[in-house]
Amino acid sequence: MKQFPYGRVLACLTGTLALLATGTAVAQQTTFDETIPLVDRPLSLKKGHAEFGMDLMVDLTRGQAGEHVVLGSGYLSDRYDGLSIAYGVSDQFEIGLGLEMLWWEKGKGLDILGGVYVFVKWAFVDFLGIEVGLHLPSKSSYMERLVVFRGSILLSAPLKYTIVPDILAIHARPDIWIGFAKTGYHGFTSESQVTVFADLGLTANITPELFLDVSVGVGKPVKGYDTDPVYDTGNLFRVQGLRSRGTDLFLPVSVWMGYTVIPSLDLGLSFTFQDLYGTGIDSRNLTITSAFRF
Repeated sequence: MKQFPYGRVLACLTGTLALLATGTAVAQQTTFDETIPLVDRPLSLKKGHAEFGMDLMVDLTRGQAGEHVVLGSGYLSDRYDGLSIAYGVSDQFEIGLGLEMLWWEKGKGLDILGGVYVFVKWAFVDFLGIEVGLHLPSKSSYMERLVVFRGSILLSAPLKYTIVPDILAIHARPDIWIGFAKTGYHGFTSESQVTVFADLGLTANITPELFLDVSVGVGKPVKGYDTDPVYDTGNLFRVQGLRSRGTDLFLPVSVWMGYTVIPSLDLGLSFTFQDLYGTGIDSRNLTITSAFRF
């Protein structure tokens, strides 16, 4: 059985942390002079602003705790997980990408570079937008989160509304994934695949720096997936921390707490039940999150 490759992981994380340190230095030289509570931040980045993120997830599934580690996120409302960068082209338009750079699975070793997500977001009003994204799948059969198995397009309508300034906000996001490749791993073939998903969350700023978010989601593969209840054949919907059991409903729940260390830096920790409808409390994960604005 392969041992955890500490040297390679350390080298990858050291390089990533060096990039983050550079981002921190740049962020401290920008105009972010005071903390903006998370609930008050706009749906889309302002013109000329950028955000760099890094997430690290550890699988805590019963009987498998610690056997999967990924430079990615299990927080269900995070669509730009792993290493991500976003840029405000204007006050209404944002572009960006997210990618998973590292995945380790006990007994199967280490994979570098997972799938890639590229997106464009248009906030046509302050609280509501449209997002169109493209998933480029991983080529690794061991990856579990961004093994899209087939390339896909994401159509979404993100919403964020501040109910009480500085204190409380609500966010929601209905998504439609359309898989357009007909062949996946394990020889599985299908026509186009369609999965629907929506999440709803409540964010509270306990102080301007300290925030808490509780989110719940529900999704279902509706077309192009095998109904055979053998869940390890690659016929699943598995992307961005979301996973179905065959064509069953899946119901993830996340609790995320974070702190704005300096006006341009957030650090957080999320705990997620991956599917309370299917696997109950047995399937869960922990994610360390970070975001730099500059």
